[in-house]
Amino acid sequence: MTETLQLHVMAHPDPVQVGTTIDLQSSDSEVILGRLPTCGIELVHSSISRRHAAFRNNGLIWTIVDLESRHGTFLNGDRLAALEPSALEDGSQLQFGPFVLCVGEAPGNGRDMMTLDDLGADEAKVSIISPNQLNGLAQHRLDILIKATASLAQAKALDQLADRVTSAAGLGTGAARALMLRSTTNALDFEILGSFGFEPSDDHIAHTVSHSLVRVALEGNMAQLSNAPGAMANAQSIVDLGIGSAICAPVRIDEKVEAGLYLDARGHEQAIEDDAAAFCESLAGFCGLAMANLRRMEIEREQILTRRDLDAARRAQEMIMPSPNGIVGPIRYASVSIPGRMVAGDLFDVIPIDDDRTILMLGDVSGKGAGAAVLMATAQTYLRASSEHLHDPSELLGKLNKHVFERSAMGTFVTMCLAIVDKVTNTLHIADAGHAHWCMVYKDKEPSVVEIERQLPIGIMDDTDYPVTELRFESSTRFLVFSDGLIEQLDSGNQQFGMDRVLEVVASSSSVNDDVVLLTEALRLHAGESSFADDLTIASFERI
Repeated sequence: MTETLQLHVMAHPDPVQVGTTIDLQSSDSEVILGRLPTCGIELVHSSISRRHAAFRNNGLIWTIVDLESRHGTFLNGDRLAALEPSALEDGSQLQFGPFVLCVGEAPGNGRDMMTLDDLGADEAKVSIISPNQLNGLAQHRLDILIKATASLAQAKALDQLADRVTSAAGLGTGAARALMLRSTTNALDFEILGSFGFEPSDDHIAHTVSHSLVRVALEGNMAQLSNAPGAMANAQSIVDLGIGSAICAPVRIDEKVEAGLYLDARGHEQAIEDDAAAFCESLAGFCGLAMANLRRMEIEREQILTRRDLDAARRAQEMIMPSPNGIVGPIRYASVSIPGRMVAGDLFDVIPIDDDRTILMLGDVSGKGAGAAVLMATAQTYLRASSEHLHDPSELLGKLNKHVFERSAMGTFVTMCLAIVDKVTNTLHIADAGHAHWCMVYKDKEPSVVEIERQLPIGIMDDTDYPVTELRFESSTRFLVFSDGLIEQLDSGNQQFGMDRVLEVVASSSSVNDDVVLLTEALRLHAGESSFADDLTIASFERI
C-alpha cells in the first residue's frame, strides 16, 4: 500500500506559504489540483486552470496527470503530455504556474521573523534561508537549465521555442508570468513571441509590462527592476501595474539582440530574487543559440526548396532545348550548354522553315538562376511560335523585343544573334541585338569576326529596329556563335579568355564537333576549375 505523499512548497506567490507542506493521504485515490474551491489542492492564480492536474494513487505508487491545462504541468522541468500519468518519487519537482512543489521531505528548514520597514512602511516578512535551502534552489535551477537546454535545442518553430523558454523561466525563478518579446516598428509596442502565466483573454499583454525595462534589455543590457525605496518614484506606469520586481534579459544571435526574456512579480506575489538574474541570463543565452539553430534550419529548408525548384526548372529547360547535335534542314550543328548555376539564362535553338531554310539563334538573358531561365524559356517559346509565319530576322527580333519590353521588369534584357540560312542562295541573313559573340570559320583562310550593324538588346526600348546583314555561307564555311560566358571567363590571374583565343582554338579545328569540344576543353584549362563563373553556350553550324 502506498504511503502518504508529502508535497513541500518551494515557490508560491504568497511568501508565507513557502516552506509549508501539503499531505495527501494513502487512502486518497485522486486529489485534484486547480483553481476551483472544490479542488483538493486549491491554487488561485491566473496561470492555473480550473481543474489543472490530478494526483492519483493506485495502491502502489502516486502519479501526476495533467488535465489538459492551458499552461501545463511540469515534472523535473519537462512539460507533461496531457492525460498521461507520470510516476512520482522522492525529490521529484512539480511546477504549476508560479507554484513549485517538491515530493518528499523539505530540503531545509527556514526561520521566519517579523520586522518593520526601516522607513516606516507596512510590515514585511523577512525569511532567513538556510544553506540547505540555497543549495536546493541552486540545484533546482541547474536541473531546469540543463533540461531546458535540450528542450530548446529540439524546438522546431519560434513559437514553440518561445513557449518553452518562458515556461522554463517561470519554473526556475518562481515568477508568476514570463514573456519573450521583440521590437516592432511601433516604438510603443512589442511583438509577443511566447508567454507564460497570462490568461488567453490578455489581448494587450505588451501594454502590461515595464516598457522601460524591456527597452534597456533590447539595447543589449541585463535589466532588473526592484521595489527598493524610491526606485520607482518616476515610473508611475509601473506603480499602476503593481509590478514589484522584474527582470529582462537580452536574447542574442551572435552579437545582435533579437528578443527579450521578461519576467515580473506583482502585488502580493513572491518577489523575483536577485540571484534569479544570472539564471535568466544563462537561459536567454541558450535561447539565442536555439534561435540561431532555427534560423539555420530555415535557411537549409529554403535551400532545399530552391534546389528542387531549380532542378525542376532545369528539366523543363532541357525539354525545350534542341538536341546537342544534329541535322536540321540544310544545317549540321553541334552545341554545348553548361549552366553557371542550376539553370541557365542562355537560349539556343535551331528551327526549320523548310527543306532549304533554317533559323539559328543564340541569346543570353541578363541575370542568373531561375529568373533568367524563365525569361529564356519565354523568349524561346515566343520565337518558335512566331517563326511559323515570320521568316525575317528583323521582324522576328522586333516582335520579340516588344513582347519582352511589355512584360519584363526594367533592367531585364536579352542579347541575341539570330540568323536564317538559305541553301538555295548560299547566304546567311543575320541580325544582332547587342550580342556580338560570333565569328565565321573558313576552310581556306583564318577565322574572323565580321563587323555588322548591331542594335540594343531585346527589352531595352519598345521601338528598336534590327537591320539585317547578308553574308555568303558556302558549304565549306562554319558559323560559330556563343554566349559571353566563353570570352569573359577569368583565369587565376583575372585575365579573360577573350575573342583572340577563340579564333586561335577554332583555327585548328575541322568540324562543328571539334569547334565545341576544343573550345570547352580550352576554357576548362583557362578557368582552372570544373565549373564556370557564368552560363556557357557554344554552337557551331555548317552547310550540308
